[in-house]
This record gives sequence, C-alpha cells and structure tokens, in this order.
Amino acid sequence: MLDRRTLAEQREMLLITVRGITDAQAAKRTTVIEWHKASAAVVVRCMPNITGVLARVVVEDLEAAIPLYRELAGVPPEAVRRFGFRDVHLARVGPFLLLSGDTAPYADRTATVLVERMDLVIAAVERCGGEILEDSSPAPNGARLIARHPDGAVFEYIEYIEYIDDTASD
Repeated sequence: MLDRRTLAEQREMLLITVRGITDAQAAKRTTVIEWHKASAAVVVRCMPNITGVLARVVVEDLEAAIPLYRELAGVPPEAVRRFGFRDVHLARVGPFLLLSGDTAPYADRTATVLVERMDLVIAAVERCGGEILEDSSPAPNGARLIARHPDGAVFEYIEYIEYIDDTASD
C-alpha cells in the first residue's frame, strides 16, 4: 500500500513515535528532523540537555555582594536563592552563583551547569574520555556531580529542581 502522506506528515509521525516522544514539550524542543530516504533512517536532534550555566563568583561577604549581582542580573530581591552546602554559603542571583566561606575545595570548578538529565551527562563525559570525580549525589538544588572533561576542565553539574519555598505560609 502506498503511503500518501506528505513528507511533513511523515516527519510529524516520526517525531511522535521515535524514542517515545509523545508530549508537546518534547516536540517543541526538537529542532531538526532528518529523513534519510535511501536508508529509511531517521535522525532526531533535540535541544541540548543543558538548561543553564551559572558563573561561579567567590566573594568575601555574600550579603554585601548580592546587591551588585542583583542589579546586573535584573532580578528582584525575592528571586535571590540563598542556601548552604558543606562549609560554603551560596546565593543564586540570576546567572551568577555566589560562594563564600571555605571555597578552597571548589576552586578548580570552571562553572556550574544546570541539566535536565544527569544520566546523559555521565554517558557523554565517559564516552568522550572524561572522568566522574564525584558521583551523583543529593544537594540543595537537585542531584549534583563533578566531572573532569578530557581537556582538564572541571565542571559541577546539577540536575536542577525548581526551588520550592516550603517555609512560606499561605
């Protein structure tokens, strides 16, 4: 039986069936679909796993530093997310991650990278010859791991969970 659907209709069907992509959000994230007619192969390229990158800034006084970074990022005071991790006090201010306290153990980090799926990070780092320095473990904002890329750069990856203030009252 001859398939009389247009190429666009066939691509839409492929988008829905390839790798179980069925929801509208996943469909919107797909940017390129290639149909290789000769081999009947489909290549689906999606937006990267990375959802954000935070510039790491070590500061002496966290509270004194926040106003400048708030102004640079254009965020209101209530958008500043303060939290602690081990012996470090942190504040996320838009695209900045401010650190104060005992930051020496973290001085080698190039940046903090926010991702949707940690398993994809682990697979990519290992496939390309990198090394997982600290396995994925719980942290204040979601699962966290530290990886050294083959070029020597060290990154912190966070499988980011949107912060919910459970101390706020209704």
